[in-house]
Amino acid sequence: MEAKRAERSGLLAGLLEVQRAIVAQRALHEVFELIVATAAEVLRADVVVLRLRDPVDSNLASIVASRGATQRLLAEDRRLQGHGSGYLERLGDAVAEACGDGQLAPREWAAEGLRRGLVAPVPGGEGVAGSLGVATRDPERRFGEEDRRALTALAENVALALNHARALDELAHEAFHDSLTGLPNRSLFADRVAHALARSRRSRAPIAVLVIDLDDFQKANDVLGHRRGDALLGDVAGRLAACLRPSDTLARLGGDEFAVLLDDVYPGEAERVAARLLAALERPFEAGGRSVRVSASVGIATGAGDPETLIRDADLAMYRAKAEGKRRYEVFEPRLHEQAVERFELDAELDRAIEGGELVLAFQPIIGMTRGEVVGLEALVRWRHPTRGMLPPDRFIPLSEANGRIRELGLWVLREACRRAALWRAKYPGIPDLKIGVNLSAAQLRDPGVVRDVARVLAATDLEPSALTLEVTETVLMDDLDLQAAAHRLTELKQLGIQVAVDDFGAGHSSLRYLKGLPLDNLKIAQAYVDEIDRPEAHPRILKAILDLAEVFELRTVAEGIERAEQRDRLLELGCEFGQGFLLAKPLDAAATDEFLLRGGLFGQSGPFAERVAVSPPRTAGR
Repeated sequence: MEAKRAERSGLLAGLLEVQRAIVAQRALHEVFELIVATAAEVLRADVVVLRLRDPVDSNLASIVASRGATQRLLAEDRRLQGHGSGYLERLGDAVAEACGDGQLAPREWAAEGLRRGLVAPVPGGEGVAGSLGVATRDPERRFGEEDRRALTALAENVALALNHARALDELAHEAFHDSLTGLPNRSLFADRVAHALARSRRSRAPIAVLVIDLDDFQKANDVLGHRRGDALLGDVAGRLAACLRPSDTLARLGGDEFAVLLDDVYPGEAERVAARLLAALERPFEAGGRSVRVSASVGIATGAGDPETLIRDADLAMYRAKAEGKRRYEVFEPRLHEQAVERFELDAELDRAIEGGELVLAFQPIIGMTRGEVVGLEALVRWRHPTRGMLPPDRFIPLSEANGRIRELGLWVLREACRRAALWRAKYPGIPDLKIGVNLSAAQLRDPGVVRDVARVLAATDLEPSALTLEVTETVLMDDLDLQAAAHRLTELKQLGIQVAVDDFGAGHSSLRYLKGLPLDNLKIAQAYVDEIDRPEAHPRILKAILDLAEVFELRTVAEGIERAEQRDRLLELGCEFGQGFLLAKPLDAAATDEFLLRGGLFGQSGPFAERVAVSPPRTAGR
């Protein structure tokens, strides 16, 4: 009785120690060694062998820990590993006797003098994960029911250790891998970049980081739904991975942004990889029964430094690729960081500019080129920065869109433009049809509150609605809104009595669609078509086609960017009566605009306003 009590006490103590080791996350091999040592002691066994099914090849069963086994015995046992799966399946799910009869133990056990033994299955998720066997050379030793229960308890602790380790592995994998694609996440990617940089410093072989951001992927989510959008992201990840070497690392940084780490790159290799990735995405994807096209912008950074800096530089280059038209790659240059610092500083100062009176408007006349009379003014916002001087809108409008201040900024521009227009129309009744044009950004057009805002401004400034023209660039319509949504929002605005113009018409790829699908009044022809019109080799067929289409749809056309008298004359020959550009008039500040209107609103090439420089450099498209 005392012997059995001591064995039971030893078993409990051994199990407690094993479980403490598991909780303490000791290495699996240490836990296994502790288990076989406990089995040898508690069961008074001469030999203990722990086998586990191979995680890769379930037909193999490997010895992972043993006690008391000779090298010959282990060698012979390993020779039989190929039969491991069958051995475990014969074992079943109950403790069995293992004698030297070749059934549950190799015949060589008998040659080692092992007379009696027990084998307990190690439970697994599906079937048997392994076995824990004990054997003795003592011919008088008999394994009873208490021994069976003890061996079972120890085998279950093997399973507990395996499950705990598996859970920890899964947690670690989840911590460092993207749940959707299974790719390394940002943390793991940064760690691999750090190791690659360390190797690069030793070998002097450069590395490269590519940041890949899908273009306008939100549209795919809107159309497909997020579940199918997620599936599409998985397909994109697979196609990107197929373009890379096994030694390269592809990661998902988050959302629709991926990254690639290239080790040991030679000059030009990163650019070739980027081109290969972009080409791979050009092929349509199948998603939700639809053929879906996906494009991306890629930024490349090479060199030394730290992981954060290298990834940041690639990210800046990627944003440069987007700004340059998307579907392309750009290589990082130091000036991109300088520009990023400037944007950060301007972003912090923008609130002050809006609230502190630093924003000003310039007004560029739209001229009837036959007689030189003004027919409209385009309001162009500028930022009179206290230290940086006069800033054009492309320096701060994107910032206001990104930080959510575009509505406030847009409202200021609209109120100020409408207020000025109402004053001038009342002050100079001799110019009864004077109109004011105000640009709408993509963010403003997407905002359902824009209709209410326009109505309130018209009422507050007492401006006749027909005197207001809202201008939207064709690229905004093409890149940020689908045609149906744009038509709905512009129709709502038209119902207020205002006019609608498409600015930079012809810069996009689907111009005819907009003529047919949108409630338009005016077309402002992109400067690109005007630039070459007076060249000897020019063939203004496209420009003539645009003018003909405008006539069919009863739209007034305004040619933008007129800088030479020859351009003006050729446009008149083609039937374009209205123009805008530095030849006719540069943007004027409010005082200069008032002076011009006072003189009757007539412009001539040699007149006093043709050479007057106002508050801005040459305008950029849409501003």
